[in-house]
Amino acid sequence: MRLFNFCHARIFPRTADGMGGVLYESNHLYTPAIYLTEDGCYDITLTTLIYYDFFEVAPLETEDYITAACPELMNKLSVPIFDLLTGEIKIDEAIGYIKEHILGTIED
Repeated sequence: MRLFNFCHARIFPRTADGMGGVLYESNHLYTPAIYLTEDGCYDITLTTLIYYDFFEVAPLETEDYITAACPELMNKLSVPIFDLLTGEIKIDEAIGYIKEHILGTIED
């Protein structure tokens, strides 16, 4: 749980148009909640509430967040999360990995 708490406190993915800012500037529109489900399946889930009124204001940015930013973030987080769950690394190493390899790329 400490790793998920760290993620909640520090990770804010950016959306980007993939064209160097031609369509819109890179930004932090949404803040996801990352958690482990308690239904016995132990799925790692990313949830974001998106109000329809806001979606109407920023549809392209919202769609890019859902289809690109979230899957990319989950892919990057899979390494430290699963290494921690399988006992290959300790919590401090997982947090260090996120600081070095993920926060360095999504906070720039």
